[in-house]
Amino acid sequence: MKKNLVLRVCSIPINRKLILKVNLLILIIFAAVSNMLATAASDVPFSEPLQNVISGTIKDSETGQPMPGVNIIVKGTTIGAISDAAGKYSLSVADMTATIVCTFIGYVTQEIPLNGRTILDVSLSSELVGLNEVVVVGYGTVKRKDLTGSVQSVSSENLKDVSVTRVEQALIGKLAGVQIKPFSGQPGVAQQIRIRGIGSISASAEPLYVVDGFPTGDIQTINPNDIETIDILKDASASAIYGSRGSNGVIIISTKRGKEGAPVISFDTYYGIQAVEMEPVMMNSAELAVHAYDGVKNRNLDAGNDVSGSPDKWKLAVPQDILDVLNGTNTTDVNWLDQIMRVAPQQQYQLAVRGGDKNLKYAVSTEYFDQEGIIKNTNFQRYSLRANIDARLTNKLSIKVNLNPSFTNENIVTARGLTSGPNENVIGSAMAVTPLYPIYKDNGDYFPYNGLTSCGNFYHPIALVTDIKNIRKGIRVLGFLY
Repeated sequence: MKKNLVLRVCSIPINRKLILKVNLLILIIFAAVSNMLATAASDVPFSEPLQNVISGTIKDSETGQPMPGVNIIVKGTTIGAISDAAGKYSLSVADMTATIVCTFIGYVTQEIPLNGRTILDVSLSSELVGLNEVVVVGYGTVKRKDLTGSVQSVSSENLKDVSVTRVEQALIGKLAGVQIKPFSGQPGVAQQIRIRGIGSISASAEPLYVVDGFPTGDIQTINPNDIETIDILKDASASAIYGSRGSNGVIIISTKRGKEGAPVISFDTYYGIQAVEMEPVMMNSAELAVHAYDGVKNRNLDAGNDVSGSPDKWKLAVPQDILDVLNGTNTTDVNWLDQIMRVAPQQQYQLAVRGGDKNLKYAVSTEYFDQEGIIKNTNFQRYSLRANIDARLTNKLSIKVNLNPSFTNENIVTARGLTSGPNENVIGSAMAVTPLYPIYKDNGDYFPYNGLTSCGNFYHPIALVTDIKNIRKGIRVLGFLY
C-alpha cells in the first residue's frame, strides 16, 4: 500500500515589539562590555616617546660659507634631514645620546654625539684627493671611474721607503708600460724614461715634467720626500693641454702641502753604502803572460817560423815584459778596477714642518743629501728648501705660494763612452790596461802607459780619477704664486 508523506508548515505569529526589545538589550550589553575593556586598557601605563627638535647650520670649514644639500641622519635609523639653501636643518630625535652623521660628496663624513644638545652647528672639511678615487690630469682632477685617458699614479706611500737620489729611480718597476732604466751609474744622473716610445729620430724622447702645475725640464733638485703624488699621462687625450711638449708623455708631480691642525715636525734620516755587486773577472798577470806567449807562438807556427829556440829570438819574438812575468822576475799584479772603485756611503737628512689653520696652511722642508760614487772622486750633493703656503685672505680671495730654491754640487768622472782621449771612459781604460805594469814609478810619478810592448797607449786610470777635475755646481730657484 503506497503512502504519501506530507509536510505541513505552520505559521507562528511574531510580535515586532518583542524583536525590537531583544535588539536593544543586545546593544546595551555590547556597550557595557566595551566600556569595561576600555577602562581596563586605560589602567595599563603607556607613554609616547618625547620628540626633541635638533637644529643647526652646516658650513664649509675653509670658507665659512653655508652648505646646502648636506645629508644629516641619526646613526642607526632612517630619521634624517637635508640642509636648506642657508645651510640650516632641523630634525626630531627621541634619544638625546644619539649620534648625528653629516655627509656630503667631496667632504669628510662627520659623526657627532648629541650629548643632550639641541643646537648642533657643524663645519665640514674638504676631503683630500685620494689616488684610488681621482687622478690628476692636465685640466685638473677627475674620478678614476670617469677617466677616459691612460693615466697611472704613484702615491707617497710607494715612495717613502725607497732611498733614492732622484724621483725617477723610485718609479722603476712600479708603472706598467713605462720604461725606466739607469742611464749611468754616476751619482745624481737622470734616468732614461720612455712613456710613449721613440717618436722621432732627431728630437728628444724625454717626457715633460710638471711640478705643482709648472712645466719644467729637470727634476734633479726635487727632494723625493716632498712628493705627495706622481701621475703619468700616457696618451694624447690625457696630455692634450700641453700640446707638442707632451708628445712624449707627461709626468705630473704634486708636492706635499700643509694641513689644518697643530704643527707637525718630522725629521728623517738614513745612511747606506753602495758597492759593485759583481765585477768582471779579468786575467791576472800570470794568466795574461801565458795567453800572450801562446798567441805569439801560434802566430809563428801559422807563418811557418821556427819556435824551437829562445822565445825572445823567434822571428816574431815574445816581448821581454811577458817573459819577465813567466820567469818570475816581474811579480806585479794590479787589479785596476779595484784601484778606481770603492765602497761608497750615501746619506740624507730632512727636517719638515707642516700645519696651519683654516686661513693659513704651510709646509716647509729642508734637505741635505750626499751620495759618494762607487768610482773614486765622484759624488753628488744637494741642498734644498721647499715652502708651500696656502693663504685665505678673504672669503673670495686665496693665494698659494710655492718656493723651491736648491743648490747642487757634482764631482764627475767620465765612466762611459770611448776609451781614448783625455775624457776617456775610466772603466774602459781600467779594463784595457794590463795588470803586469806598476801604478807608480820608483820616484812616485805615474807609470806611463804609452810606447809599451805589451800594452796599447792609454791614459793612466788613476790619473783620470784623481787629477782631472770636473766639478759642476748649480743653483736653481723654482717658484710661483697664484
